[in-house]
Amino acid sequence: MKTRVLVCLSVMMSLLGLGLLPAAAQEDACYSKDGNWMTDTQKCVVSVGVRVDVDYPLEMAQYPEVAKVIDTFITDQQKSFISSYTPDYTLPAHVNNWEMNISNEIYTFSDEIQTVVFNISFYTGGAHPNSGYTTMTFDVKKGKQLMLSDLFINGEVPYDIIAKLAQEDLKTHLGDMVDPIMFDPGTDPNNHDNYKNWALTDKSIIFFFDPYQVAAYAAGPQKVEIPLTTLHTLLVPPFGNT
Repeated sequence: MKTRVLVCLSVMMSLLGLGLLPAAAQEDACYSKDGNWMTDTQKCVVSVGVRVDVDYPLEMAQYPEVAKVIDTFITDQQKSFISSYTPDYTLPAHVNNWEMNISNEIYTFSDEIQTVVFNISFYTGGAHPNSGYTTMTFDVKKGKQLMLSDLFINGEVPYDIIAKLAQEDLKTHLGDMVDPIMFDPGTDPNNHDNYKNWALTDKSIIFFFDPYQVAAYAAGPQKVEIPLTTLHTLLVPPFGNT
């Protein structure tokens, strides 16, 4: 289910002599002003504002404690994005049309343990949109959010091992697009935030990397899938070590 927040200022522009132009010329003149030509009203509408679309993971709505965490996250994202809206009216109108889109994907380890991966895409007037991940893994029956440390014996996450596996996989997929300036700090095991976005399936743990984290924007976001069997002896039941 999509929810939407829209804060928008629409300006109706009656361009001098526009009504005397042929239909195609009217549309062209309107588009040149970053507007949308409304054929029914014969008006040129220039919209400037901020818009937030959220695809809500309704699968999680049946679990009150889980839904509470997700609701807080979504509300915080909406408030932060809308409050940061700072249009520059000296620039073309389309530059001031900020948008955020929050989509999601569900990954399942079991009926009890599920991950929601939020992909947050946003445009704030730059050359292109940007995006980033936020992941949440829950024991939905207990209403508990799991941390990465909850998966490993004594809560000790083997970041060195995970980083080595991730680096090998990323180098294979990125090829010539590997840039040490981004790749090295973006996969550094000493910076645990590099591995904060993860999901569980019944066969693997998947790590997600934002655009610019390990490679240029053109490479897009990246993800690395590590089989649970590879980390088997380091994982607590039911994830491994059985």
